[in-house]
Amino acid sequence: MEKHPDELLSAYLDHELTYDEQLAVEDHLSTCIHCQTLLEELSSIKNNYLARIRHWRSQMISRKSSC
Repeated sequence: MEKHPDELLSAYLDHELTYDEQLAVEDHLSTCIHCQTLLEELSSIKNNYLARIRHWRSQMISRKSSC
């Protein structure tokens, strides 16, 4: 892979790539600190977002239960 696969990293994180695309991204990630860092940042954003959704859902369930 000649260029940084920035546009593929989100799909890689969500397991949406074809097998060949996944292999190419993993090969690139094995040597590219820039993309490793970007993937870590994307992963952190995704995890924070999912944690907020879980928290919001639990609040909504608690509110419904107390009504």
